Amino acid sequence: MNTAGSVLLADDEEHFRTSTAALLRTDGYTCDCAENGTQATELLRKSRYDVLLADICMDGNSDLALVRDAGRIAPGMPVILMTGHPSLETAIPAIQFAVMAYIRKPIDYAQIREQIRVATGHSQLRRMMTEIHQRISAAAAGFGAIQISAGCDPAQIVPLSLVRDVSTVLTQMLQLRDSLGCRDGGQTLCSLLDGTMHPNYKDAIADSIEILRQTKSSFKSKELRALRLRLESILEKPHLLPRPRISHATISQLQS
Repeated sequence: MNTAGSVLLADDEEHFRTSTAALLRTDGYTCDCAENGTQATELLRKSRYDVLLADICMDGNSDLALVRDAGRIAPGMPVILMTGHPSLETAIPAIQFAVMAYIRKPIDYAQIREQIRVATGHSQLRRMMTEIHQRISAAAAGFGAIQISAGCDPAQIVPLSLVRDVSTVLTQMLQLRDSLGCRDGGQTLCSLLDGTMHPNYKDAIADSIEILRQTKSSFKSKELRALRLRLESILEKPHLLPRPRISHATISQLQS
């Protein structure tokens, strides 16, 4: 099931913990809870989270022990700290960790929601970048392992699986640019590679136009005429033909 992101909430105040977790789940997040730093550390070792939302003053978080453990167990995971007793003694050490926000209690849930939205977006972007880097490295290693010798099977020179891996990486990079708001006009892998219309499609469109032209004297239909004109425009300007976007399902098929 797709969610807005995953949150680990660590706080020793039961009412705040349960009510905040319920609100986060209503907003579409998955949320695990811990009542102290020790429990939170155990959960960090078992599961991956997009953000840690933690109280400063609770058992198991002396001298920001939980934040230190989180930095070792889940490097780069954003942390949001909460406290009812803000002080320089806690704020200054937090700077050296991946602390994205330092919130004072009592807390307005709207403030938490916005901070978590930003933090989960950061985590998901970092995860996508890491996955793309790993795929590029794997593809480069695959090219490096290719052996060309006399009499070798042509299909083994550039395996189809390697082509699929590269196409998946390119698609993920386009999706990344799209998620970052890059104005590429809805680029797809096909349009990026300047793909041309397949001859079979071209012939089929031409045949359809001819049939519609022959029937115009028998059937006075504005809809048929509009369809013919549309097909003619596509035939004259193939770039107007919509190119299907590669979905996550397609990516999964390519990866299998």
